[in-house]
Amino acid sequence: MKNRLEQINEVMVGVIIGLCIFFIISNFFIPISIQGSSMSPTLYDGSRYILKKNEYHDKNPERGDIVLFKLLGYYDDEYLVKRIIGLEGESVEIRNNNIYINDKLFDEPYLYNPNNGSDMEKITLKEGEYFVMGDNRGNSVDSRDFGPVLKKELIGELILR
Repeated sequence: MKNRLEQINEVMVGVIIGLCIFFIISNFFIPISIQGSSMSPTLYDGSRYILKKNEYHDKNPERGDIVLFKLLGYYDDEYLVKRIIGLEGESVEIRNNNIYINDKLFDEPYLYNPNNGSDMEKITLKEGEYFVMGDNRGNSVDSRDFGPVLKKELIGELILR
């Protein structure tokens, strides 16, 4: 039979392990709820996801990543969720409902309705800039409206539903 000291020791080890797990989860992952339909049909209004925080401190975003960001000076009290379309140093243009990256047609098999709205003149992204768009192009405020998103504005990447 265990003595009182061994029992206290086991409880303390359990508490320490629990606190470590809580610390890791709360510092690297947060649950978020999607508001709006700008990412339909990929993400739905009211659906919940796990966001990996600080994903882009040590690495650059990749095309297709779905990211959470806050635009400084634009939507001061709102977080936005969009898909990375254009990467730093690339040119992005929209012609006849098609996106061209570095003058090559960009295929987006995840789109249900690929209507990209009106045409957009070619822009070239600077270092640390990313072009983002919602998957529901007809109902999305994105880089076509507010311009490129800066890497420092990216909070994290959606990783799990």
